[in-house]
Amino acid sequence: REEIIGQKWHPLVEPADLEMIGAQMAEMSVDNPVVVVENRVRLANGPLRWMQFTNRGTYDKRGQLVHIRSVGRDITERVLAQQALKESNERWKFAIEGADDGVWDWDVASGHVTFSKRWKSMLGYEDHELKGDFSEWESRVHPDDLPEALANLKAHFSGDKEAYAQEFRMRTRSGAWKWILARGKVISRDSAGKPLRVIGTHTDISESKAAKEREAHNLRLVAEGAPCAAVLEAIVNSLEAEHASLLGCVMRVNADGKTLSVAAAPSLPRDYTALKQGMRIG
Repeated sequence: REEIIGQKWHPLVEPADLEMIGAQMAEMSVDNPVVVVENRVRLANGPLRWMQFTNRGTYDKRGQLVHIRSVGRDITERVLAQQALKESNERWKFAIEGADDGVWDWDVASGHVTFSKRWKSMLGYEDHELKGDFSEWESRVHPDDLPEALANLKAHFSGDKEAYAQEFRMRTRSGAWKWILARGKVISRDSAGKPLRVIGTHTDISESKAAKEREAHNLRLVAEGAPCAAVLEAIVNSLEAEHASLLGCVMRVNADGKTLSVAAAPSLPRDYTALKQGMRIG
């Protein structure tokens, strides 16, 4: 007590917080007599702790400040938990944005959903063009895919599935359909086990879906005994579809073992491929 009573409080405060404290205390007035300040203080044995001080000013009839009564409480654990959560959210956000995924955060009770900017742009929308409502997602899922998507979501809500993962088509702003892989997980429930908050991502898998369909088509050609030229052309077309800047050409060794001929080059000019016919190896 003798080390505190009658002494100034400034030396106890972390120096970096003094300016902030002064600015907030300056807001105290007759009309605003209570000011809450959160700042760091240094304990007698050295370590810093976070404190929350509720400061109440008392004024005389002339409106002059007479004295201030402060009640402080240690909020270190709460502040550290908030900082850890913020850092965790920032790392999670960085990882998601780095993966180019869209993020959704659903308050189940209210039906409000926060869609990230990337989530909206994936479907061709600007950030301000979609409202935060569950119907924005539900109304855009392909009618043939919606029942299964909702059923799997319900299974996760009930606890039958540990997490939610579903592929479905979504209608873009232009009216085209885009394949989406949705992942999500309930992160909080009420006392009865009902979901309160769900967070998840959307990944555009349209290209990988198209690539698998092209691969399946090529395999069907082989299985059905299609001519070799048709199979090779289909393979080149698949590669060019996956790499927009690439033009493909399959060369075949002629019977003499010394020259090549063009077996498939659907996108190259005929004059060019004609020059390659009979080209010597090496």
